[in-house]
Amino acid sequence: MGLRIMVCLGTDHHRFDRLVDWLDGWMESHPEGHQLTLQHGHSRPSPYADNHVIISREDVVAQMRQAHVVITQAGPGSIFDAHETGHRPVVVPRRRQWHEVVDDHQVAFADLMESRGDCVVARDPEQLGDLLDQVVITPDLLRRPYRAPATAQCADEVHRRMEIAVAQGAGWLALRRLAHSLTGGRNDPAQLPTTVSSSAQ
Repeated sequence: MGLRIMVCLGTDHHRFDRLVDWLDGWMESHPEGHQLTLQHGHSRPSPYADNHVIISREDVVAQMRQAHVVITQAGPGSIFDAHETGHRPVVVPRRRQWHEVVDDHQVAFADLMESRGDCVVARDPEQLGDLLDQVVITPDLLRRPYRAPATAQCADEVHRRMEIAVAQGAGWLALRRLAHSLTGGRNDPAQLPTTVSSSAQ
């Protein structure tokens, strides 16, 4: 049986063709009738996918519910949508060094989510391919029951971890905004560090 794979790259104006290349490589080497749905935004479409520049959140959620595996950039919205539909998503963070995003805040956020057991990070095409191969064998491998978050506790923990990441110089502006939004303004972002350490520059 072929896999149903849902991929969300978001709407950032930076291209994320690297992940599309990884997906194309796996699809080309696995001609077993897998179904790939790709929301690619400003990135290139895939010849192996049902391609969409943008999809409404309602349709994204519907596609995720039907999928065996969800693959996303390290954006909070896509990750939390995957959780709501019963998935532990495979996450590939955009990287500054390849001009896929303005800084490496997605790397910090992906590492945080993985440390909590909330996603699996694929750091190279081999890891992504291995994960997909495992799901071919065990289609429910990355499914999980939906767990309603303990909002305040989760927000406080994310805020604490974001402060650490900010102090280490990882995408401080984006992380300040993320920490502020996740805590509902209960922690003033003006109190967070606004400089990076010399070791991070």
